[in-house]
Order: sequence, then structure tokens, then C-alpha cells
Amino acid sequence: MEGSIVKDLKFSILALLAVMTIAGCGGSSSAPAQEKGTLAVVITDGPTDDFDRILITLERMLLIGGDGGHQIVYDGPSITFDLLDLRDRADFAFSGEIIADDYSKIRLVVSDVQLIDTDLPGSQPLVDLPANGKIDLNPQGPFTIAAGQTTVVELDMDANRSFHVVEQGNGDYRLRPVIFVNVYADDIILPSKLVRVFGTVDSVDDTGPERSVLLCSLHFAAQLGAPVVTSDPTKCVRVFENASTSFFGEDGLASNFGAVAAQDMLTGIGFLTAGAPDVLFDLDAVVMEIGEHQPPSATGWETLRGLVGPDADCGIIPDAADSFCFLPVDAITPVKTQLQPTTRVLDSQGTILSHADVQDTEAGILDALRINNGDEEFLAALVVLSQNSGDEVIAGLLADVVPGDPYDFLLIDGMAVCVDEETDILRILVDEDVVTIVDLIDPDVLEPGVDMVEAAGTPGEVGSSCDIVADVVIVE
Repeated sequence: MEGSIVKDLKFSILALLAVMTIAGCGGSSSAPAQEKGTLAVVITDGPTDDFDRILITLERMLLIGGDGGHQIVYDGPSITFDLLDLRDRADFAFSGEIIADDYSKIRLVVSDVQLIDTDLPGSQPLVDLPANGKIDLNPQGPFTIAAGQTTVVELDMDANRSFHVVEQGNGDYRLRPVIFVNVYADDIILPSKLVRVFGTVDSVDDTGPERSVLLCSLHFAAQLGAPVVTSDPTKCVRVFENASTSFFGEDGLASNFGAVAAQDMLTGIGFLTAGAPDVLFDLDAVVMEIGEHQPPSATGWETLRGLVGPDADCGIIPDAADSFCFLPVDAITPVKTQLQPTTRVLDSQGTILSHADVQDTEAGILDALRINNGDEEFLAALVVLSQNSGDEVIAGLLADVVPGDPYDFLLIDGMAVCVDEETDILRILVDEDVVTIVDLIDPDVLEPGVDMVEAAGTPGEVGSSCDIVADVVIVE
């Protein structure tokens, strides 16, 4: 990978979410000089098949220093978003100026979580939430906010692994989310992850070989309801055109760079790189969409999840290369979707595909504008074909830890779980005040006969000693 990652802070958390209150929010991490850096937060999600929507209301995010003091990254207004709308890509969520220093924890403050399954009436609230719902993300060591620089934090709320929901006898649910955290502060940020940024065009630079727009007054595009500016309006992102960038106008039709003007609302989707000191970061655009980005009940660009090309009649000519049927989540009838010549098709790893790769009954994310030419249609700007969400899971009492090369073996109920240096091994500690996650380096510290373990990963190759090769091991 080009560039360097200052910290790859991958750790997961077992936490139960509830309405949260935090006392004493006025402190700060000590620093000899009050120099500041900027922290920008992007949020993403892995796929899940268990629920149609996971609605999260986020109130606050803080960084906690080694001395217990803290800095507020975000402090309202409340942001409610459907976590599953962030499947297979990331959204810029918010940013904050932070005293330059080392920090040991990230604390999230969430006031509500709702689980929605369209096969069941209504939504399901979460109850039986211990530790007052405080979620503290604890890396193996401190991470640094550097003066005059932007540090990007990716919160990857992996729904397939994390939202293990156990129904209680009274019909209520309790939740166990897993959140991976990566911290970047160099040239390449989230190298294989599409990132979406939504805001107002401040200025257009059409001089020189690299044309760009300065996007300010940024919103969290995934938020539900009326958009809320979630960062200082002067904190901006520079969105660059490249030879393969596709442009689309407010009418949903293919357009060009010359159509972009100051004060336009614009969505940029592409790949992040570090920017000049006067911007949060740069975005190398795959797609630029001019106009509002709204929930489905309003006008403007929409992001929809569903099945690409389901086997159902939606008024298209069979085998037509320029259109397909799309069945959104919650919908009964598929909608005719037009692929324009410049519509981009990618997979969840950011690989550029062709229109011919859009096959029947694939899960997908669609960025489109809804039109009505007698019959409702979508005009697509971007199609992202989703990855398979299926992982193998082995859970039970840890019987033994057997060192090996290249894998160590965790023996669980007669099954062999292979772990290596790429495996995230997490011990969950819960008390009345907080749920703490310890990111373990060495599986030798695990306790056979005591620890309950859940491992998720991919099946081992035929003939190997591994029943699964674990990506994540959660120890309780």
C-alpha cells in the first residue's frame, strides 16, 4: 500500500447501547502548547442479512487522554442514520479541532438504537444495556493528533459480525456491536474504500491540469430527516476531477465539470488522500452529483439498498444493456433503472467494473435520481455491487491454545480456529461504569477452561488443519 498509516488501530467492542450521559465534559488532555490538529470522522458498515434497517442516534464523540482529560470531537445536534445505508462505502460524518497530543481512547455517546425487520411489525428497541451504555474504544497504545494536520478516523461498524441480537423472553433485544477503528494521517486514506462527501460548492478551480471544487458546509449524507451541518462550515474538502470522473446534473442526466457552480449542493464519491493544510482532505472523485441528497421521501439524489437485477418484470426489454430492475429494501415492486453511458459500476473493494457485470439477484447499493416518465424510473449515477456477507462462526468454551507456524490454534468444542498476526483478538471487560475492550496481541494470554470464545472468519482450505481462519476472536 502506498503511503503510511500512522496507526492501524483495529479493535472491536462488545457493548450494549442506551441513552448515555457523561459528566464533566469540560476537561481536556494536557499539552504544553495549545496547538491544534483536526480530527475528521468517517463511518462505514459491513453487510448484514439479519435486519433491514439499523437506526442509530449519535450524540457525541470524545477523545480521552492518558491523564483522563478529554477533547470533544462532536457534540450535537443529534444525528440519526441507518447504519446499513453505509454498507460497502464510508460517509464523512463530522470533524473537530483537537488539542495536539496523544490520546488513549475514543468514547462514543449514542442515545438510541432501533432494529427494523420488515417481516415484523414496527421496530425493536434495545434494552438490558449494562455499564450505562458508555462505549470506550481502547487501542493497544496511544495515537497522536498532530498540530496543523488532519487525522482521519474510520469507524467501521461491522453489522454482520457485531449485531448479534439475542431475543429475550419478553420479546426485547440486547445488542453486541463490533466496531473497528483505523486512524490515518498520511497520503493514502482508506485506499480501497469509496467515501462520500456532501456539502455546498464554495468555489470552482478550472485552471491547470487538475480541476477541482472546494466543498464546504459539510453534511453527514446518511443522516435521516433535514440535513444538519455537522462540522465548522469553513472546514472544506477539495474534490478533484480525473480523466474518468462521471458528472450528473440535478435532472439525473450525465453532465460535465463545466456545469458545477458556486453554491451548488454537490455529492462527491471517490477515494481520499491527504490534502493541503487548509482543507480536511482531498477526494479523487469517481462520481460527482449536482443537487440535493435527500431521504427517499424527498426530492434529490438517493442512496438505496436492494437487489440488482431481480428476476421480475419492471418494464425493461430483456437483456437490455442500458437498464435493469432494482428492488429496494422495503419495496414490493422492482423499479426500472437506467444505466447511462457514464454510470459507474464498482465492487465493494473499489474495483471498477463494467455495465455487463451487473447480474441478476446481486445485492447492491444504488445512487440514483427518481424520475417519472409515466412510470417511475431511476436514473443511476453509481452502482456498487456488495460483497458476500457470510462468515463462518465457531463459539464455545476455549479448550486449549496450541502454538504453531504460520498459525496458532484455538481449540473450541473440538474445532480448530487458526489465528495469526492479522487476527483481531479482543477481551471484553464489563463493570458498572463502562464496557472496556482490550486488544490482545498474543493468544497465549487466553485461559483454557475459563474463556468463552466466539471466532468469525473464512473456512480453512481442504486438507488443512484449520476449520476456520479467524478474522476476529471475541473473548468473554
